[in-house]
Amino acid sequence: MTTVFISYRREETAGEARALFNALVTRLGETSVFMDVDNIALGRDFRQVLQDQLASCDLVFALIGRDWLNAKNPSGQRRLDDPDDFVRLEIEVALKRNISVTPVLVQGAKMPGAQHLPESIRDFAYRNGFELSHNRWESDVQEMLRRSGLGEHRGRRTKDLLENVLNELSSYLPDLVS
Repeated sequence: MTTVFISYRREETAGEARALFNALVTRLGETSVFMDVDNIALGRDFRQVLQDQLASCDLVFALIGRDWLNAKNPSGQRRLDDPDDFVRLEIEVALKRNISVTPVLVQGAKMPGAQHLPESIRDFAYRNGFELSHNRWESDVQEMLRRSGLGEHRGRRTKDLLENVLNELSSYLPDLVS
């Protein structure tokens, strides 16, 4: 079963991340989608949970809003230049694992050029991305999932579940079926 990790900045793309999470859960099921605010239990070390999830997920959707590239921390430093920035770390780990890392452009954002990224995530600039538009959200999400190989999972899972239920029922009713 495919597991998806959603990487995003809360200050910038929390709404889009939530909408994408909900769409993915509908298609893949709750256990197949990771989003920090929904999947980290209270009292757990979120650094360890993020690391564990990134070590086992199949693909990452990295949401990029208009200010993603130049977002600053409280001291005025560009967040991507901080080696401890969680978004940077999430992308680094996924790139090192060589799994699918899809830049998801929202809010009219443009794909950052490699020269604008820290060395450790420069390859992110060469990953095939996808734009999600507010005006076409539903159809864009469906198309992105199709291109990511996730478009058919829900249908297959439902069909398999129905077949299993029918097989179970037929074993209880062998005389009525014949």
